Amino acid sequence: MAGTFTVRWNAAKNRVEETLVGQWDTDTMRRYETEFRAIVDAIPSPKWTMLVDMRNAPPRPEENQRKIETIIQVCVAKGCVKIVAIAPKAVVTMQMKRLSHSAGADDLMAYASTEAEAEQLLCAVPV
Repeated sequence: MAGTFTVRWNAAKNRVEETLVGQWDTDTMRRYETEFRAIVDAIPSPKWTMLVDMRNAPPRPEENQRKIETIIQVCVAKGCVKIVAIAPKAVVTMQMKRLSHSAGADDLMAYASTEAEAEQLLCAVPV
Protein backbone atom coordinates (compact mmCIF):
# COMPACT_ATOMS: atom_id res chain seq x y z
CA MET A 1 0.00 0.00 0.00
CA ALA A 2 1.42 3.36 -1.01
CA GLY A 3 2.21 5.75 1.80
CA THR A 4 -0.14 8.69 2.20
CA PHE A 5 -1.50 10.88 4.97
CA THR A 6 -4.05 13.53 5.81
CA VAL A 7 -3.62 15.97 8.68
CA ARG A 8 -6.05 18.74 9.61
CA TRP A 9 -7.18 20.97 12.46
CA ASN A 10 -10.74 20.30 13.66
CA ALA A 11 -11.66 23.58 15.39
CA ALA A 12 -15.02 22.27 16.63
CA LYS A 13 -13.27 19.51 18.60
CA ASN A 14 -10.07 21.43 19.36
CA ARG A 15 -8.15 18.56 17.81
CA VAL A 16 -5.57 17.64 15.22
CA GLU A 17 -6.86 14.69 13.19
CA GLU A 18 -4.61 12.48 11.12
CA THR A 19 -4.95 9.44 8.94
CA LEU A 20 -1.72 7.57 8.21
CA VAL A 21 -1.71 4.98 5.42
CA GLY A 22 0.91 2.57 4.14
CA GLN A 23 4.67 2.77 4.37
CA TRP A 24 6.25 6.19 3.89
CA ASP A 25 9.35 7.02 1.93
CA THR A 26 11.63 9.89 2.95
CA ASP A 27 9.76 12.42 0.81
CA THR A 28 6.37 11.48 2.30
CA MET A 29 7.79 11.76 5.83
CA ARG A 30 9.23 15.20 5.01
CA ARG A 31 5.91 16.43 3.58
CA TYR A 32 4.05 15.11 6.62
CA GLU A 33 6.43 16.87 9.02
CA THR A 34 6.03 20.15 7.13
CA GLU A 35 2.22 19.99 7.07
CA PHE A 36 2.00 18.82 10.67
CA ARG A 37 4.23 21.60 12.00
CA ALA A 38 2.33 24.26 10.02
CA ILE A 39 -0.97 23.11 11.52
CA VAL A 40 0.38 22.82 15.06
CA ASP A 41 2.05 26.24 14.86
CA ALA A 42 -1.32 27.79 13.94
CA ILE A 43 -3.40 26.15 16.73
CA PRO A 44 -5.18 28.93 18.61
CA SER A 45 -5.72 26.97 21.83
CA PRO A 46 -3.12 26.44 24.57
CA LYS A 47 -4.51 22.92 25.14
CA TRP A 48 -5.62 20.53 22.41
CA THR A 49 -5.91 16.83 21.59
CA MET A 50 -4.96 14.63 18.68
CA LEU A 51 -6.56 11.64 16.95
CA VAL A 52 -4.30 9.46 14.82
CA ASP A 53 -5.94 6.81 12.64
CA MET A 54 -3.31 4.12 12.07
CA ARG A 55 -5.65 1.32 10.98
CA ASN A 56 -3.91 1.14 7.60
CA ALA A 57 -0.39 1.91 8.75
CA PRO A 58 2.30 -0.73 9.17
CA PRO A 59 5.16 -0.48 11.67
CA ARG A 60 7.55 2.31 10.67
CA PRO A 61 11.15 1.81 9.57
CA GLU A 62 13.96 3.07 11.81
CA GLU A 63 14.54 6.37 9.97
CA ASN A 64 10.85 7.32 10.32
CA GLN A 65 10.72 6.26 13.97
CA ARG A 66 13.17 9.00 14.99
CA LYS A 67 11.02 11.56 13.16
CA ILE A 68 7.89 10.30 14.95
CA GLU A 69 9.62 10.71 18.32
CA THR A 70 10.35 14.32 17.36
CA ILE A 71 6.71 14.87 16.32
CA ILE A 72 5.55 13.55 19.72
CA GLN A 73 7.95 15.97 21.43
CA VAL A 74 6.55 18.83 19.32
CA CYS A 75 3.04 17.85 20.48
CA VAL A 76 4.10 18.08 24.11
CA ALA A 77 5.87 21.42 23.60
CA LYS A 78 2.91 22.95 21.73
CA GLY A 79 0.20 22.07 24.28
CA CYS A 80 -1.21 18.70 23.28
CA VAL A 81 -2.80 17.09 26.33
CA LYS A 82 -3.76 13.70 24.82
CA ILE A 83 -3.01 11.69 21.69
CA VAL A 84 -5.24 8.72 20.93
CA ALA A 85 -4.07 6.36 18.21
CA ILE A 86 -6.52 4.01 16.55
CA ALA A 87 -4.07 1.14 16.16
CA PRO A 88 -5.73 -2.27 16.16
CA LYS A 89 -2.50 -4.00 15.07
CA ALA A 90 -0.57 -5.05 18.17
CA VAL A 91 2.83 -4.53 16.54
CA VAL A 92 1.98 -0.92 15.61
CA THR A 93 0.72 -0.23 19.15
CA MET A 94 3.89 -1.73 20.64
CA GLN A 95 6.06 0.43 18.38
CA MET A 96 4.11 3.59 19.25
CA LYS A 97 4.35 2.81 22.98
CA ARG A 98 8.12 2.49 22.63
CA LEU A 99 8.36 5.74 20.66
CA SER A 100 6.18 7.69 23.08
CA HIS A 101 8.27 6.36 25.96
CA SER A 102 11.48 7.42 24.19
CA ALA A 103 9.93 10.85 23.62
CA GLY A 104 9.08 11.13 27.34
CA ALA A 105 5.34 11.17 26.68
CA ASP A 106 3.98 7.93 28.16
CA ASP A 107 1.06 9.76 29.82
CA LEU A 108 0.18 11.62 26.64
CA MET A 109 -0.61 8.53 24.54
CA ALA A 110 -3.64 6.24 24.59
CA TYR A 111 -4.62 3.49 22.18
CA ALA A 112 -7.94 2.36 20.77
CA SER A 113 -9.09 -0.37 18.42
CA THR A 114 -12.02 1.56 16.96
CA GLU A 115 -13.00 5.13 16.20
CA ALA A 116 -15.82 4.99 18.76
CA GLU A 117 -13.39 3.90 21.47
CA ALA A 118 -10.98 6.69 20.47
CA GLU A 119 -13.76 9.31 20.64
CA GLN A 120 -14.72 8.09 24.10
CA LEU A 121 -11.14 8.44 25.31
CA LEU A 122 -10.80 11.93 23.84
CA CYS A 123 -14.13 13.16 25.17
CA ALA A 124 -12.92 12.36 28.69
CA VAL A 125 -10.09 14.91 28.33
CA PRO A 126 -10.93 18.49 29.32
CA VAL A 127 -9.60 21.03 26.81
